[in-house]
Amino acid sequence: MTHRKARLLFLLATLLPLGMTAAPKILVRTAEFDFGECPNTQTVTHDFVLTNGGDEPLKILGVHTTCGCTVAQPDADTIPPGHKTTLHVSLDLSGRAGIQHKTVTVHTNDPQQPRFRLAMKGIAKKIVEITPRVVAFGRVTGTVRETKQITLHIFDTEARFEIAGLTGPDRGAFTAELATADHDTVQEIDVHMKPGLPPGVYRAELQVRNTHLQGSTHTVRIYAHVLDELTVTPAELVIPANGEKSTRNIMISAGKTKRFKVLEIIPPARDVETEIINRAEDHCLIRVRELRGSEALRGRALVIRTDAPNMPEIYVPVRLVDRDF
Repeated sequence: MTHRKARLLFLLATLLPLGMTAAPKILVRTAEFDFGECPNTQTVTHDFVLTNGGDEPLKILGVHTTCGCTVAQPDADTIPPGHKTTLHVSLDLSGRAGIQHKTVTVHTNDPQQPRFRLAMKGIAKKIVEITPRVVAFGRVTGTVRETKQITLHIFDTEARFEIAGLTGPDRGAFTAELATADHDTVQEIDVHMKPGLPPGVYRAELQVRNTHLQGSTHTVRIYAHVLDELTVTPAELVIPANGEKSTRNIMISAGKTKRFKVLEIIPPARDVETEIINRAEDHCLIRVRELRGSEALRGRALVIRTDAPNMPEIYVPVRLVDRDF
């Protein structure tokens, strides 16, 4: 054997093992899923099958998506050579319209493809636009029936909508009815607030269902604040029961009574000081000082006397708590 041939064989023996180093290899038959056209009230799901075509375990080090609307979760994070696992991907189309293209990046220990990209693409079809999505009656006296209107702009002529019902703890405070019959492009819903409700905050949710598309329901939130004669904030004086002195502010605002005067303030104890620091026709700010968190104040209340005919006295109770602020 010549010196030249011996050297060539030595190089081949050295380089061949390097080219055959064991490693994992990620394989995906179809890296892009086209879901076609789908209503934008739905969630699209697809399972990507990941195969390890290498001869070392393939490790999934992480999965990242382009937005919070896309969620991806693998069944396993380690795939032995020749084995497979499933990556479950879901894309929430809620509120989206037009062409969609979302990327899922799979980070692995494959030296050739450490970041493998998958994609979900298609068209989100806008079915309806509902305005407003929050029906705010705002601050009302509650003495008369209040009405707000919701408008449905319909883009799918086959879609038909109905009121599925009201939900929430205060659903009994409201009613809803279709204001117009089925229409190709516009449908209206009247939301009524019942009169005679006691003062307080009322919340509910109106469910509007697309009868043409199973499982398609839209939620409209409803909010109302029925005023008392006067509004007192906070409703109680909360102070720590540690014996230390505290200072609190109380704001009295106009409600059903639009103008009022504070005539007298009676503190919960003799050593408690009170002062009106801001007064107007429709509000009054009172500062309460020297509130000592002791048993002497437990069960007591600050009394505010006004010239409001239906609310001549306001009681603001003192509540002691076993913690500091």
